[in-house]
Amino acid sequence: MFVNGGNDPMTAEPYRLGRGSRDSAVYTAPGVHHVFLGDVIAELPPQQKAKAIADLRRWAR
Repeated sequence: MFVNGGNDPMTAEPYRLGRGSRDSAVYTAPGVHHVFLGDVIAELPPQQKAKAIADLRRWAR
């Protein structure tokens, strides 16, 4: 899982999944700067937040 901050000054480019990527996800938190993963997930729009949490729970099984 990659979570990009919409205003992240730490990277020149946001993460993108390459061809053949499986069971991976990329989310963007609009207006958020570079922060820790858990903090960024909290800032995701509701639909993305629910999907990100579901991904983490599934991967943790």
